[in-house]
Amino acid sequence: MKLATATISINIGDKLKKELEYEDIKGHYWTDSKVVLGFKSNESRHFHTYVANRVQLIHEHTTPSQWHYVETALNTADEGSRGMSPEDFMKKSELIKGPDFQKEPVESWLKEGTYEEHMDADSPEVKKVKVNTSMVRESSDILKRFQQFSSWL
Repeated sequence: MKLATATISINIGDKLKKELEYEDIKGHYWTDSKVVLGFKSNESRHFHTYVANRVQLIHEHTTPSQWHYVETALNTADEGSRGMSPEDFMKKSELIKGPDFQKEPVESWLKEGTYEEHMDADSPEVKKVKVNTSMVRESSDILKRFQQFSSWL
Protein backbone atom coordinates (compact mmCIF):
# COMPACT_ATOMS: atom_id res chain seq x y z
CA MET A 1 0.00 0.00 0.00
CA LYS A 2 2.76 2.43 0.96
CA LEU A 3 4.72 1.59 -2.19
CA ALA A 4 1.66 2.29 -4.33
CA THR A 5 1.23 5.60 -2.49
CA ALA A 6 4.86 6.49 -3.22
CA THR A 7 4.33 5.97 -6.95
CA ILE A 8 1.11 8.00 -6.87
CA SER A 9 3.07 10.82 -5.19
CA ILE A 10 5.63 10.74 -7.97
CA ASN A 11 2.93 10.82 -10.65
CA ILE A 12 1.18 13.76 -8.97
CA GLY A 13 4.49 15.61 -8.54
CA ASP A 14 5.37 15.10 -12.21
CA LYS A 15 1.90 16.23 -13.30
CA LEU A 16 2.07 19.37 -11.13
CA LYS A 17 5.54 20.29 -12.42
CA LYS A 18 4.34 19.90 -16.00
CA GLU A 19 1.04 21.77 -15.60
CA LEU A 20 2.55 24.59 -13.55
CA GLU A 21 5.60 24.72 -15.83
CA TYR A 22 8.01 24.16 -12.94
CA GLU A 23 10.13 21.52 -14.67
CA ASP A 24 13.35 22.66 -12.95
CA ILE A 25 12.03 22.26 -9.42
CA LYS A 26 13.28 19.23 -7.52
CA GLY A 27 10.53 17.66 -5.44
CA HIS A 28 10.93 16.05 -2.03
CA TYR A 29 9.03 12.92 -1.05
CA TRP A 30 8.27 11.86 2.49
CA THR A 31 7.23 8.47 3.80
CA ASP A 32 6.79 6.90 7.18
CA SER A 33 7.48 3.49 5.68
CA LYS A 34 10.98 2.16 6.18
CA VAL A 35 10.07 -0.64 3.78
CA VAL A 36 9.49 1.85 0.94
CA LEU A 37 12.84 3.49 1.70
CA GLY A 38 14.47 0.07 1.63
CA PHE A 39 12.87 -0.75 -1.73
CA LYS A 40 13.76 2.56 -3.38
CA SER A 41 17.40 2.47 -2.32
CA ASN A 42 17.98 -1.15 -3.25
CA GLU A 43 19.35 -1.93 -6.68
CA SER A 44 20.94 -5.31 -5.99
CA ARG A 45 17.86 -7.41 -5.19
CA HIS A 46 15.30 -8.70 -7.65
CA PHE A 47 11.68 -8.14 -6.69
CA HIS A 48 8.45 -9.77 -7.71
CA THR A 49 6.71 -8.03 -10.62
CA TYR A 50 4.37 -5.75 -8.64
CA VAL A 51 7.14 -4.36 -6.45
CA ALA A 52 9.71 -4.30 -9.27
CA ASN A 53 7.48 -2.13 -11.48
CA ARG A 54 6.94 0.42 -8.74
CA VAL A 55 10.59 0.47 -7.69
CA GLN A 56 11.54 1.01 -11.34
CA LEU A 57 9.19 4.01 -11.56
CA ILE A 58 10.72 5.44 -8.39
CA HIS A 59 14.25 5.01 -9.81
CA GLU A 60 13.30 6.56 -13.17
CA HIS A 61 11.60 9.67 -11.79
CA THR A 62 13.46 10.45 -8.56
CA THR A 63 16.85 10.30 -6.95
CA PRO A 64 17.57 8.81 -3.50
CA SER A 65 18.26 12.29 -2.12
CA GLN A 66 14.65 13.29 -2.83
CA TRP A 67 13.27 10.70 -0.39
CA HIS A 68 13.02 11.33 3.33
CA TYR A 69 11.78 9.49 6.36
CA VAL A 70 9.18 11.05 8.66
CA GLU A 71 8.14 9.49 11.95
CA THR A 72 4.59 8.15 11.85
CA ALA A 73 3.56 10.49 14.68
CA LEU A 74 4.68 13.50 12.59
CA ASN A 75 3.11 12.27 9.35
CA THR A 76 0.21 14.64 8.75
CA ALA A 77 -0.99 12.53 5.83
CA ASP A 78 -2.13 9.87 8.31
CA GLU A 79 -4.41 12.23 10.24
CA GLY A 80 -7.46 11.21 8.24
CA SER A 81 -7.02 7.59 9.29
CA ARG A 82 -6.44 8.24 13.00
CA GLY A 83 -10.08 8.47 13.96
CA MET A 84 -10.45 12.24 14.38
CA SER A 85 -13.89 13.73 14.37
CA PRO A 86 -14.58 16.17 11.52
CA GLU A 87 -14.63 19.04 14.03
CA ASP A 88 -11.25 18.08 15.50
CA PHE A 89 -9.87 17.57 12.02
CA MET A 90 -10.87 21.10 11.01
CA LYS A 91 -9.53 22.65 14.25
CA LYS A 92 -6.37 20.63 14.96
CA SER A 93 -5.30 19.11 11.67
CA GLU A 94 -1.88 19.97 10.35
CA LEU A 95 -2.68 18.36 7.01
CA ILE A 96 -3.51 21.66 5.31
CA LYS A 97 -0.69 23.74 6.80
CA GLY A 98 1.90 20.94 6.89
CA PRO A 99 4.13 19.73 9.71
CA ASP A 100 6.05 22.30 11.75
CA PHE A 101 9.49 20.87 10.88
CA GLN A 102 8.92 21.75 7.21
CA LYS A 103 8.58 25.43 8.10
CA GLU A 104 12.25 25.45 9.13
CA PRO A 105 15.01 26.07 6.55
CA VAL A 106 15.35 23.23 4.06
CA GLU A 107 18.85 22.34 5.27
CA SER A 108 17.62 21.60 8.80
CA TRP A 109 14.73 19.32 7.93
CA LEU A 110 16.67 17.38 5.34
CA LYS A 111 19.27 16.46 7.96
CA GLU A 112 16.54 15.28 10.35
CA GLY A 113 15.36 12.72 7.81
CA THR A 114 18.55 10.69 7.83
CA TYR A 115 17.80 7.03 8.02
CA GLU A 116 19.92 4.04 7.17
CA GLU A 117 18.01 2.13 4.55
CA HIS A 118 18.37 -1.59 4.10
CA MET A 119 16.38 -4.33 2.48
CA ASP A 120 15.71 -7.54 4.36
CA ALA A 121 16.80 -10.49 2.22
CA ASP A 122 14.00 -12.56 3.77
CA SER A 123 11.28 -10.15 2.66
CA PRO A 124 8.49 -11.96 0.80
CA GLU A 125 8.77 -9.34 -1.96
CA VAL A 126 12.35 -10.32 -2.78
CA LYS A 127 12.71 -13.00 -5.42
CA LYS A 128 14.78 -15.96 -4.41
CA VAL A 129 17.62 -16.48 -6.86
CA LYS A 130 18.98 -19.96 -7.36
CA VAL A 131 22.33 -20.51 -9.00
CA ASN A 132 23.51 -23.89 -10.22
CA THR A 133 27.17 -24.57 -10.74
CA SER A 134 29.06 -27.52 -12.02
CA MET A 135 32.71 -28.40 -11.94
CA VAL A 136 34.56 -30.44 -14.54
CA ARG A 137 37.49 -32.41 -13.34
CA GLU A 138 40.07 -33.50 -15.84
CA SER A 139 40.77 -37.18 -15.86
CA SER A 140 44.40 -38.04 -16.43
CA ASP A 141 43.49 -41.25 -18.32
CA ILE A 142 41.61 -39.39 -21.03
CA LEU A 143 44.38 -36.82 -21.42
CA LYS A 144 46.96 -39.57 -21.90
CA ARG A 145 44.85 -41.15 -24.63
CA PHE A 146 44.53 -37.87 -26.53
CA GLN A 147 48.25 -37.21 -26.28
CA GLN A 148 48.94 -40.43 -28.21
CA PHE A 149 47.59 -38.86 -31.40
CA SER A 150 49.11 -36.08 -33.42
CA SER A 151 45.73 -34.67 -34.54
CA TRP A 152 42.02 -35.28 -34.24
CA LEU A 153 41.84 -36.61 -37.76
